[in-house]
Amino acid sequence: MERIATLNQFKTFITDDTGAVTVDWVVLTAAVVGLALAAMAVISGGVEDLSQDTSGAMTDYEIDDSFDGAGEANAGDEAAESEDPVSESFF
Repeated sequence: MERIATLNQFKTFITDDTGAVTVDWVVLTAAVVGLALAAMAVISGGVEDLSQDTSGAMTDYEIDDSFDGAGEANAGDEAAESEDPVSESFF
């Protein structure tokens, strides 16, 4: 009799699939984390180069924070107007 009860418990254990969804989510989450790490490894080099280029370009700029009109002396300079990177890149 005890052997039949043990056999029934074993059959119930084998046919029970309530934890299968949890295993699926663990595998899917691990795959998403793995893909995110791989993407970060690929993208980080380009982002670092771009940030260094931006830093190099910004170190040459001087910001006039006096607001007294002293910075307007270069407004008539044709060379400064022709080297405007914003207008050239958009038009």
